[in-house]
Amino acid sequence: MSLTERALAAWLSSGIESRGEERIGPGDLGGLMRTYAGLGVPEALLEAVATAIRKTREPLALFLPLLWLAAAASKTELVDSSPPPCGQIDGVPLYALDKHTRLGRQAIDRFAKESAPIAQFLAEHDRSWNTAALGMAVFYADGALVRPALQWRGSAELAAKGVAADFHKVHVAAGIGAALIQLVRAHVADLDAIRSQVLRRALATTANREDSETGSFTEDGKGGCHE
Repeated sequence: MSLTERALAAWLSSGIESRGEERIGPGDLGGLMRTYAGLGVPEALLEAVATAIRKTREPLALFLPLLWLAAAASKTELVDSSPPPCGQIDGVPLYALDKHTRLGRQAIDRFAKESAPIAQFLAEHDRSWNTAALGMAVFYADGALVRPALQWRGSAELAAKGVAADFHKVHVAAGIGAALIQLVRAHVADLDAIRSQVLRRALATTANREDSETGSFTEDGKGGCHE
């Protein structure tokens, strides 16, 4: 049975629903956890999985023991690669502004219009998915990078399938998505310049609001700081 088939079996047997999905049967999450334990998955890992499921009610955590088993069954290697340069503002790394944040989406919208290579690519492949596809590419270009990365036989293929599945959700072919990721990486400095502007403006607005809220008021009710 392939890893994909085992993941599907684990999900269906768990009883954990994905958002927007409905399946038949309550499942047996406890039985699944005991099966994992019987296969040798460490107790600490299963406790972490149980906590993640309890807090999120999402099935994604169910698959971590399967990845542990797949890695344990083959030769593994820790690969430490140099990440791309990344700026910070007030301790916030710019890659944190991705499609999962409001400021990140603002920056990505500008990136789509202000970067000539990105705008040209999106125009050539436009299927009404511009922003969604670009947001996914930005996430994989810098936000999703980890170091060191654990690799084992089949891990690269599995990662590629995951990326393809994410782009499928935004109606983009895997090859186009991969090309867009590489294009974003080539022009990430332009994106970071936009992110920097967006973040600095947001921080300045917040600081001004806090100053206004903490200012004293005169006795006649008019705003103003005491001298």
